[in-house]
Amino acid sequence: MVSFQSQYESEASVIIAQLMAVAAKTAPKSKGSDNIFSAVVSGEDINIIRNQMKSYGESKNIPFFIRDFKSTEHITAILLIGVQSNPLGLPDCGYCGFKNCNECASSGANCFFNVVDMGIALGSAVSSASTLKVDTRIMYSIGRAARDLKILPDRYNLVLGIPISVKSKSPFFDRES
Repeated sequence: MVSFQSQYESEASVIIAQLMAVAAKTAPKSKGSDNIFSAVVSGEDINIIRNQMKSYGESKNIPFFIRDFKSTEHITAILLIGVQSNPLGLPDCGYCGFKNCNECASSGANCFFNVVDMGIALGSAVSSASTLKVDTRIMYSIGRAARDLKILPDRYNLVLGIPISVKSKSPFFDRES
C-alpha cells in the first residue's frame, strides 16, 4: 500500500496534537495539583473555531483576530489547553491580588499558580511539537473563540489554542500586522 502526503498529513497532525496534550498533562504542576484540561480539534470543527475568530474580530474591531483567522486557513489540528482556577491554599500568598485564597476563589479570579502551571503546560506542548519539527504557535484568538463556543467545560475559564501546520512553510510567521 502506498499513501501520499495529502492522505496522512491530517491524521499525523491529530496524533501530534495528542502527543502535545500528553506533554501538557505530564508537565510539572504546583503542589502536584492538576487543573489543566486539553482537547484536540480536527476536521470541520476547526472551521467552526476559525469562523468564531473572524466573527469576534469583526464585531470587536480587533484586526489580529482576522489576521489569525487567515493564518489558520490550512491547519489540520488544534490543541486547546485550558486551566481552571483552583487556589492552592497557600497562606497569605497574595500573588492573585487578593488577601488570601478564599478571597481569590470567591472573586472568580485566577490563582496565580494555576496560570503559571498553564504556561508550563503550554511550553511542554509546543516543545514536543518542536521536537517533531512541526510548526505551531500559541494563540489567544483561538482560545478565546473556543471559550466563546464552550468547547471546554465552563470551569476552564482561561483557554489558549495551538494550531498545528504540516506545510513546507509555517503560516504563523510573516503574517500581516
